[in-house]
Amino acid sequence: QVGDAVTLPLLGPFDLITAFHLLHYATSTEQLRGMCRSAYDNLVAGGRFIAYIINPDFTLSKPNSTKYGFTVLRQVPEADRYVCDAEFMTEPPTPLRYFQWSQATYEWALTEVGFRDFVWYPSEVAPEDVARYGEAYCHDFYANCPVIGLVCQK
Repeated sequence: QVGDAVTLPLLGPFDLITAFHLLHYATSTEQLRGMCRSAYDNLVAGGRFIAYIINPDFTLSKPNSTKYGFTVLRQVPEADRYVCDAEFMTEPPTPLRYFQWSQATYEWALTEVGFRDFVWYPSEVAPEDVARYGEAYCHDFYANCPVIGLVCQK
């Protein structure tokens, strides 16, 4: 089914819901809370919600991710978030705009809808990729990773 993640109807219950690059497209805290509510409402008791999102700690004052195929062009502070313009390094480049929310804002939205347990998981480079490209190549990724995992339990 196709639907608005902010106002998703009951489709479950499910044991697991994933949101890959979704939550950072919420344009307001109300939309963010709505996305979290949609996930929560569609989970069984004890079910998990796994989100992969823009890292709240990413900053342009540290190395960018250009050599990994993604460049953040701008982070403009606006109220309680950053409005970010970026591009995937395709030919031609693929532009995108997203919103970089703070960890506290994500945790507020999750708590507001009923999630009580959530854990942040830093991204990792697969061992075979470290072997292929070398540890030095991965240094910037670890120093200023643009994405992070978030696992929540109902």
